[in-house]
Amino acid sequence: MQKWRTVITVVMLFICLCASLEDYCWVDTYDGEFMSPCFDEGRCRCNNITADCSSNNGSLTYVPRLPIDVQVFNFSSNNLSHIPDEFFSNVSQVWLLDLCQNGLTSLSPRAFQELQNLTTLLLNGNSLVYKALTPVFHIRSLTNLQILCSNLSPMDLETFSNNSLGALTLLNVSLNNIGSLYMKSLEPLKGLSYFIAQQNKLYNLTTSRLKNLFFLNLQKNRLFDFPQTCDLVTGESFFPNLKLLLLQNNMISSIKDPVCLPNLANLSLSFNKFLTFESNTFGNARFPRLEYLALIEMEDKIVGIERFAFNNSQLKFLGLALNYINLSSQTVLHDDAFGGCTGITAFYFDYCVFKAACLLGQAAASFTIAVIIIVLVVFIISVTCFRYRWHLRLVMYEWFHHRGLQEGQLRHFTYDVFVGYAEEDRKWVMQELLPVVEGQWNLRACVHERDFIPGKHIVDNIADCVQDSRKILMVFSPDYARSEWCQFELKYCQCCVMDRDEVLVLVLLHETESRDMTSAMFAVMKTTTYIEWANTVDARDSFWGRLSRALDCVISY
Repeated sequence: MQKWRTVITVVMLFICLCASLEDYCWVDTYDGEFMSPCFDEGRCRCNNITADCSSNNGSLTYVPRLPIDVQVFNFSSNNLSHIPDEFFSNVSQVWLLDLCQNGLTSLSPRAFQELQNLTTLLLNGNSLVYKALTPVFHIRSLTNLQILCSNLSPMDLETFSNNSLGALTLLNVSLNNIGSLYMKSLEPLKGLSYFIAQQNKLYNLTTSRLKNLFFLNLQKNRLFDFPQTCDLVTGESFFPNLKLLLLQNNMISSIKDPVCLPNLANLSLSFNKFLTFESNTFGNARFPRLEYLALIEMEDKIVGIERFAFNNSQLKFLGLALNYINLSSQTVLHDDAFGGCTGITAFYFDYCVFKAACLLGQAAASFTIAVIIIVLVVFIISVTCFRYRWHLRLVMYEWFHHRGLQEGQLRHFTYDVFVGYAEEDRKWVMQELLPVVEGQWNLRACVHERDFIPGKHIVDNIADCVQDSRKILMVFSPDYARSEWCQFELKYCQCCVMDRDEVLVLVLLHETESRDMTSAMFAVMKTTTYIEWANTVDARDSFWGRLSRALDCVISY
């Protein structure tokens, strides 16, 4: 019996730790040996210690009397919206319970009271939020809890601050809607070793001390900064026993001191936004026990790897494959960039761009002919398209523009346009911009000093207001470049417009030298047509005309 329990536990743990390999809400873990009917002509199937009563789609509303030795119970996909008291009295020996995809909205206070041996609970794909989760927090024996694809919010996660889950070692809340995560709410989980929160659109992370955390998975989110790992008051590590940290597919561009990860052995930062790796970025001082480091396929061209960037004698595996790195330039790749890596046993540098000679042998003759034919066909098609390019552009523009308008009109927005600006530019926004936008064009503009909700975190205010606005307008100026909040706002808005497949409406209030711009502002200025403000009558008329065209889809809505 103990053998079966160990095997299933290992399988479940493997699924949790391999969540980075594919996106899933529900994985069927019960396939395998033949299961014979054990209730009502096959509505339940049993085998050894496992009973599967899943996928009855509402026809089974109670737990039937099953063999007394059942310890693994699957009751998923049964359209069960509520679990009453003593619901599981017929399977009181269960230690693994699967309630995924039931549409659950409420639980009775004593719903799990009979399950004294329950250690693993799967609640993926339900609608249990906030106080509805309270009965789960009283299962003292629980060690593994998974709540994926349940539209959990930051408020729902805060309910973990009041619980009796002292034995919980694994918590998986991936594929939810947790934009802000305050890890202090997890402090009562004294035994928590594995925490997985991937694919949550997480952009605001506030860390706290979790001394027993071993594995942290925050990949596929919207984090701009490497997580804070040090208590700035005491200097102690927030995660003294963390060994695996997964941060791939975020927007991280640097690692700032201090870093307090004394036992971290595996770090993945692939698919982020690093442009340079400075000296000792991954040195022994920051990562004294780092053995595995993945930096595969950064989103942008790597412009510099400085001397001793990977100065770490403990490092055994280094992955830099699929990056754009000019290996022939010493200004990009320093000769001693990998100095200090005395313990490396595996180094992956595959498919990086570098200067090399191309050799064409006789064996490639047929390939060459095929390429020539393809080139000729492409050339003929290109000439035809060029000849009728204006007709094609007009047809494509009309189709995409009409489709975009239809999709935008299906959604309700609180505001017509979100206005991002520096506090020093408030006078211009209030006296020049809003009288025209709201007074003449009858649009509802969102400005932070008027429309942000008092008492709500400023990051959440920015995120909610941007999401509730049909268009986004940025007012650039030297003061805007100096404001850290404005830069955060700009980065978030860039992500938002990319998700919507739109463009920012950009207003240049005052001439700003390129040396005074942040990298984000400079990138936007280079890729987006902006509207410049001036005080002359002709210039002002031109400004309002261009701005009205930029907001035409909102004005005409």
